[in-house]
Amino acid sequence: MSWLESLLWDPASVAHIVCLYAFVISLGVLLGKIKFFGISLGVTFVLFAGILMGHFGFTAETHILHFLREFGLILFVFCIGLQVGPSFFSSFKKGGMTLNMLAVAIVVLSIVVTLAIYYLANGRVELPMMIGILYGAVTNTPGLGAAQEALNQLNYTGQPIALGYACAYPLGVIGIIGSIIAIRYIFRVSFTKEEEQIRTQDTDTKHKPHIMTLEVRNESINGKTLLQVKEFLGRPFVCSRLRHEGHVTIPNQETVFYIGDQLFIVCSEEDAEAITAFIG
Repeated sequence: MSWLESLLWDPASVAHIVCLYAFVISLGVLLGKIKFFGISLGVTFVLFAGILMGHFGFTAETHILHFLREFGLILFVFCIGLQVGPSFFSSFKKGGMTLNMLAVAIVVLSIVVTLAIYYLANGRVELPMMIGILYGAVTNTPGLGAAQEALNQLNYTGQPIALGYACAYPLGVIGIIGSIIAIRYIFRVSFTKEEEQIRTQDTDTKHKPHIMTLEVRNESINGKTLLQVKEFLGRPFVCSRLRHEGHVTIPNQETVFYIGDQLFIVCSEEDAEAITAFIG
């Protein structure tokens, strides 16, 4: 039964570490599906499950934890890059500078508040620990990783700043959710109305392609080319097929229309009535 004991309790066993991480992640994801008043904390419960397991003495060797932490951070940042990469540069054309200035303001304000609390506490909490609390309060995991790496280069030997991060993170999540709920009620935001507006925008058919088949009956365009008809009409449309005396062809700008020709037209919804009245 030594293998079972090693699996459950040996922090140097690879199998133990894999089982521990699998259990913590599975428990956190499962608890994250539980909703309180319609609100779920999601994968945040993975952190809570890890804190609980650590409290009962389940852990892994330091160098393994360091590797997993760095590898997990790399995967996290990599996935964020894949998600926002396609629209990153185009976003600068749509208020990107304003959003970046707001982000800088938030970072500066967070640093100011952290330093103010540190000096008000009169040194009772170490500055590195305040950095961990800062990143936990804003739920910034990559920031925590960068701070830990910087402290390692400075040979920091104090308490792990992840402790402050873990203490502040739950309140940071709850605070953000509470702020969103408060803003909703302060500004009287109705999700129903917002969804209706989005649905209305999505279902706006004015500029959606409209397909129709018309027969040339207007004597004024008999013998005129497709280019001339477009200039006379003043409405954009595409004639993808033309049937003349039983033969179907793909028309070009010089194709001549005759009475009785059948046209396959693609245009916008708002131009369909005018094109129909002019041609047929």
